[in-house]
Amino acid sequence: MNQKVDLSGQFLIIDSFPVPVCQPVRNYRVRIFRGSANIGYKATKKIYYYGFKVHAIVSDDGYILDYAVTCASVHDAKETVELMKNTHPANRYLLGDEGYLGKRLHDQLKQMGYELWTPYRKNMASAKKHDARQLMAIRRTIESDFSLLTSYNAENNRARSLTGFQARLEIAILTYNLAYCLERFNWHHAYNNSIFVPIETDGYVTLRNCCVKGYGTDTAAIAINGKVTLELYSTKVTGGSVSMYENADFRLEMNDSQIDYPSENYCALALEGHGTAIINNSNIRGSINTFTKTNAELDLNNSEVDYVLLHGQTWMNMLNSTITAKDDSCLYLSDDCWSNIVNSKFNGGIYIDKKTHTIIQNSTIDRMVVVDEAKVTMNNSIIMEHADFQDKSNCEATRVTFIGNMNYEYFLALSGKAQLNGHDLVLHPNQADLAVQDEAKLKTNVLAEQNDTLNVEYSKRPNVYILGMHWTAKKK
Repeated sequence: MNQKVDLSGQFLIIDSFPVPVCQPVRNYRVRIFRGSANIGYKATKKIYYYGFKVHAIVSDDGYILDYAVTCASVHDAKETVELMKNTHPANRYLLGDEGYLGKRLHDQLKQMGYELWTPYRKNMASAKKHDARQLMAIRRTIESDFSLLTSYNAENNRARSLTGFQARLEIAILTYNLAYCLERFNWHHAYNNSIFVPIETDGYVTLRNCCVKGYGTDTAAIAINGKVTLELYSTKVTGGSVSMYENADFRLEMNDSQIDYPSENYCALALEGHGTAIINNSNIRGSINTFTKTNAELDLNNSEVDYVLLHGQTWMNMLNSTITAKDDSCLYLSDDCWSNIVNSKFNGGIYIDKKTHTIIQNSTIDRMVVVDEAKVTMNNSIIMEHADFQDKSNCEATRVTFIGNMNYEYFLALSGKAQLNGHDLVLHPNQADLAVQDEAKLKTNVLAEQNDTLNVEYSKRPNVYILGMHWTAKKK
């Protein structure tokens, strides 16, 4: 990879960072890595630690060219010559901090054709004249690079064997360098995606504490084909969707993560193939979409989503979640979808059509429209403004509260051949009416407050059966 990276900058930067393997209080009692690790000094925090030290050479814009691991007590300057021999950089100038001061190291590098610059210590003669602010600023960029490496767990290794330590460190550095290349050289443009998994894949993709950035176009930030398990842990995806394409056989597990892509033209999470998506404790700014050819299960737990739009053969389980959009179709269920919704909140409207089957329990819905041959079962739920059942739709409602207001003429309306069978319903019209039109039928017993009055507009008197509440017929 180093040969493909254009190091057109003038400078290389060398530095080191500590990798403690235990808490300082256990420095003299720890047993792991005996003979390989030892005690060193962490100058930034002014503490002694037990573990290792990673020495690295970095280009002035952040690419890690080479690194070496030593025990913690090894001085920074001792690995410099060996690292420069391994790297063979074309750049002539090397920047380091005060830890690389010394005539011997300076002379060794000069014989190899390199110029080493380090700031002087404050008590050294001519320090102010020598310490160029621009060079010091360039050298400090490596501290930002090491800070980013920390987010990939380079310093918090937690391995218990040398093999495991090496593997985890190499993964952290490889991930860092790949992120550098994706950002600087737009390598993702080979597929027009930030992360692309091809159709022949049979494997796993795990992102932990990562940030994936798309470019706000019709392409995905993460594009999945083939047979793939995609795991997102504490990860943020921005400027593009996470897309499971038609050929994907997928399993998506999303925990404590966010997709931030509130586009009017594209969805944030697209599930088009065959598989399972499990979303826990996450936030999706944008929509979750399934499609006509989708055959998938969607589990949405303790999460927030702007919109959920389901088609094809989709089974959805929603628990303790919120659909935040206030549009008429913040949840849209169509085709042959089956949904089980428990203890959730919908700030906007639910639209249900075709041959869907929906169970709603202990939930709050602003408004609802059910059409075609859709079947709905509701328990212990509240509809805040308006419910409309049309065509051949069917609803079984138990202990459901229907509330009206003056924004809608009807707080509850049935038309076509729709049927609603209710048990212990609570009706709060708030000056809105109830309508049972055409061949539609309403049969329910009602639990109501004494002051509630109900006006019912109907086409056929036998199709209205309301027990437990006085109501008045109203002519249109």
